[in-house]
Amino acid sequence: MPMENHMNILVERIDCILYYTESGQSNEHSKGWIGGNAPDFFNDQADLIHEGNQKYYFYLSLVHPFKPESMISIFIPEDYEEYLENNI
Repeated sequence: MPMENHMNILVERIDCILYYTESGQSNEHSKGWIGGNAPDFFNDQADLIHEGNQKYYFYLSLVHPFKPESMISIFIPEDYEEYLENNI
């Protein structure tokens, strides 16, 4: 995917990249995504995502390697300079 689409994936959240944990599987518990929207769980959980004045963008969700019925979601700082400064 060309880099000009990164805003559509991470900021505007109108595109995402789907991936599957095992080739050939496409069930609900085997896929994750990069960009787009965070899982529904986070819809009303801003206090779990944002810290103080620092806001975070949803980055990706992936299937938990030891609990396939669970997922891990990763958020990155909205302020790119903060992201770089802390080597996150």
